[in-house]
Amino acid sequence: MTKEQHGSNWYVEVTDQRLDICKYTQLVTDPGAGAISSFIGTTRNNFQGKAVLRLEYEAHVPMALSKLKELCDQVHQRWSVTKIAMAHRTGVVEVCEASVIIAVSSAHRKASLEVGKGYKS
Repeated sequence: MTKEQHGSNWYVEVTDQRLDICKYTQLVTDPGAGAISSFIGTTRNNFQGKAVLRLEYEAHVPMALSKLKELCDQVHQRWSVTKIAMAHRTGVVEVCEASVIIAVSSAHRKASLEVGKGYKS
């Protein structure tokens, strides 16, 4: 099941399907943008010294879409970006598969790269 919401400069999605970075890069491509930056969060095979075989995500989809949209709004308020796309997986996510993808375009590389630094935890 895939649920999405979008506007002229933002796109959010929650899905149980594999995430494809090409899709989200295409969504943020714009003639006025000279830079696209992305973040892909993947499932790793360990956590705090323990083996991880997979992750399993559940979501209240309307709430998740709302939160992703809120994050898009925060990015637009804080940085000069052209477009942003965010996607999050639900269900089983195997090791090396993407759980989260964020793609951002901007006129110049500095703004799109700063988004990644700004959401670093």
